[in-house]
Amino acid sequence: MKKKILYTVAFLFCSHLLVYGQQVKTKRPGAYFKLAEKEFGDQRYTYAIPFYSASLKSGRTNDSLGLLHLADCYWMVKNYDSALA
Repeated sequence: MKKKILYTVAFLFCSHLLVYGQQVKTKRPGAYFKLAEKEFGDQRYTYAIPFYSASLKSGRTNDSLGLLHLADCYWMVKNYDSALA
C-alpha cells in the first residue's frame, strides 16, 4: 500500500514538472528586438544587424518589421546582397 502511494506521488510530481517546463516562454526575442530598435533609431546599423538576426531566429511575433529593418540596415552598410535576401 505504501509503495502505491509513493509511486503515485512521484508520478504526479514528475508530470507536474514536465507540463510546467513546456509552458515557460522566453523573453529573449523581445529583448533582442528592443535592443535592435534602439540601435536602429541611433543609426548604428552595424550594431543592429546581429540583434535583428537573433530576434528573427528566435521566432519573434513582429517578424515583418524586424525583417524590413534588417534589410534597411544591410542597405545602409552597403551590403546589398544580404539586403535582397
